[in-house]
Amino acid sequence: MLYSFRDHVIIDVRISLILWILYIFTRHTSINVATFIIAYLYFVITVSSLESLRRIKLPGDYSYGIYLWGFVVQQTFATYVQHIDSLVSLLVTMPITLTIAMLSWHFVENPSLRIVHRWVKSHSSGGGAGNLDSGISRATGL
Repeated sequence: MLYSFRDHVIIDVRISLILWILYIFTRHTSINVATFIIAYLYFVITVSSLESLRRIKLPGDYSYGIYLWGFVVQQTFATYVQHIDSLVSLLVTMPITLTIAMLSWHFVENPSLRIVHRWVKSHSSGGGAGNLDSGISRATGL
């Protein structure tokens, strides 16, 4: 839905900073969850729109690992460390999640994609495997 209104949405680092300050002042109130969600989502949108960050090329595709492990890490942390601030939880769990996602990419996902890539290549009869083959090539860098 936000994409539909992209011409009307103002993306500004200063607004993101103001939203984080608002969250800090409302941390111990009944609206702390709402202000955290708004500040966090706006921050993600702002950071993802920065041209300087778009040029960074990571040595792997960690997005699936972050998706897969993020919830597990957050819930495990929440189980053992109760009554903790959302921001502190995010700051603790994100590096752990990213580390696990990196390990998952380099030791599970990428090797698995390489095996599939070799299998598709060896069993390809020139049929419909081209799209699968090219998608795997992009993902693995082969």
